[in-house]
Amino acid sequence: MNTRLGPTFRGIAAIATIVPVLVARRIAHPRPFTAHVEITSADENAVTLRRSSDAATPGTFELRRDGATMTVGPIIQADSSTVRRMMISTTANERESLIGKWSWHSDVVEILQLPNPETVDLQTNEGAIGGLTYETEPGTDRWAIHIPGHSSGPGQTLRGVPTFLMAGYSNLVLDLRSADGQPRAQTLGLHEAAIAESAINHALSRGARGIVLVGWSMSALTVDAVMGNEAVIGAVLVSPVVSTRSAIYGAAKRAHLPEAFGQLALGLLDSPHFCGVAGERAPIGAENRRLTAGGDKPVLIIHSAGDDVASLADSETYASTSERITLASLPAAPHTLEWNRAPKDWAAAVSKFLMGLIV
Repeated sequence: MNTRLGPTFRGIAAIATIVPVLVARRIAHPRPFTAHVEITSADENAVTLRRSSDAATPGTFELRRDGATMTVGPIIQADSSTVRRMMISTTANERESLIGKWSWHSDVVEILQLPNPETVDLQTNEGAIGGLTYETEPGTDRWAIHIPGHSSGPGQTLRGVPTFLMAGYSNLVLDLRSADGQPRAQTLGLHEAAIAESAINHALSRGARGIVLVGWSMSALTVDAVMGNEAVIGAVLVSPVVSTRSAIYGAAKRAHLPEAFGQLALGLLDSPHFCGVAGERAPIGAENRRLTAGGDKPVLIIHSAGDDVASLADSETYASTSERITLASLPAAPHTLEWNRAPKDWAAAVSKFLMGLIV
């Protein structure tokens, strides 16, 4: 009997050891992912796509292939196998060339009509960090610093820039990726806070007197860590991860793993002896990292019930901790896609928030 059970127990022990490591590394070392959709037919004003979760997501999105782009909008008709969507615009010359697979993007660059940005390099304790600046006019004293989520490039945050430009804010969009375009190892806001401080100092050197921080997804924790800077007058958090515990437990749940694996992953990230196997050079205090009440500074949360990565319920609980926190619950959309589903509602919520700030 022991001969038969021995390998079984060793296998269980191996799973119990390896799986938490994989969960922890997935959080600390995110891998970029680009979705693809397939166009099966097209006419002058619409395209039909093979049905997938992305193709059936309501909102406005951009498709890209071989240097061409296409912006698709509302769903016209859908069935079990196809989704027909309005085609808002395309740079492709011939309709026949639209058939086939395209990459699927939430950063709808073509319709944002942003001015050409100035590229900047910020020297930080974490190395050189790239950035893009979009100024309303030289010398403006109101700035917004946009920080993308931990597996995303700067394109994720561009959807918010036009609203801030319209409100008279110049914008600094951070690029947290490494030189080869890959995501950097993340410390869930611990070391990223130093990057945010460097960005604040850059804006101050450009004449900023009042700075609004815009944190997407996991970068809400980074924003929270620097809210005490006297130059910061408020923050906008989009689909925020409220705590590292909820993020790691959520990752385990989406992988159909027991909650215990999430707890073990937290222990690895916080252990001085085992954090290295999770890809961290030192413990990061993940167990206790969560959003605080933001002090006496106003915070706007943009979230929706369609988010299966960061819970709307967590945002509701966080918002209830202070009268200075406002929650704008928008129509249901996947994680960080509230703008794509309801861009006017998104812009209206942010504009109203900015009008209430005093610089």
